[in-house]
Amino acid sequence: MTHTSTTKSKFEGRVLYDSFIYAAHHKSEWRNHSNSEDPAYIVEVDSKCTDGLVTHLQRYKLRARCQIRLLDDWNVWNTPSAEKYIGCQDSRAPEMGSRVLVPSTRRPELNAQEGDTRDYHVKRYLNGIPEGREEISQGAALPMEHCIDYMGGIDLHKGCYIGQELTIRTYHTGVIRKRILPAVFYDPEQLPPETLVYHPSEILLPSPQTPIFKDSKPRQTPIFKDSKPGKTPIFKASKPGRNAGKFCNGIGNVGLVLARLEDMWCAADQKFHIHWADSNGASRIIGVKVFRPSWWPDGRGQT
Repeated sequence: MTHTSTTKSKFEGRVLYDSFIYAAHHKSEWRNHSNSEDPAYIVEVDSKCTDGLVTHLQRYKLRARCQIRLLDDWNVWNTPSAEKYIGCQDSRAPEMGSRVLVPSTRRPELNAQEGDTRDYHVKRYLNGIPEGREEISQGAALPMEHCIDYMGGIDLHKGCYIGQELTIRTYHTGVIRKRILPAVFYDPEQLPPETLVYHPSEILLPSPQTPIFKDSKPRQTPIFKDSKPGKTPIFKASKPGRNAGKFCNGIGNVGLVLARLEDMWCAADQKFHIHWADSNGASRIIGVKVFRPSWWPDGRGQT
């Protein structure tokens, strides 16, 4: 095994950490860095979760003869190729390229133009790829709702792992009511866009988890203050008490939403919006249009 995309779950089947695991010991760069020929694996995880992951792994180490330590002097790069480096193809979606790990004092030597973190996140959003605890809520997210099954992060043939019972039951029943979808945000006074295209306009976006509403009037829609990340839904007018999804994250006019499929997918002629109050108390509203990623398996993703 050279790499794998995976998740760590609670016993209820909720995601704790999304991660990549790399076999490092077969690369001379790691052997020179560590001064050792022993087998070694590097786990890449959201930087906000590193301490929690180390504690989580130590809990299951028991008497195993291995060392677990925080590796904070290496960086991850998204590149066209992973040759010569510790890395792998990012198999979550066809257009995600490769991932490369190098010491923080170096840059990968590739014949490619260097971008920035914003470019990487825009590519993720256009492909419908959630990542990190802001988009995959730690301890609360269900793996199939966050398309981890489509991204190759679930082994449906492996037995006896934490959270297996709920995951396998969901797979066999085939009832998945929500999915992460790429979305375009737009002026609600305009017609919804027909294509998923990024424009670097600075649209003011709410905090993660803001509700999405179905074509409801502002006076009928609860207003959520933009003060705590992870607290903002999407609602509909015909059923004011129920949201149609939640805003996860975004840049410019594109981002990710966790959408109720029967509302935001099946109601193609319906408009949706997010209505919230910003940090200054001013009322804000934006339109939301979701799209089906082109790389999804045919006929899947529905309720």
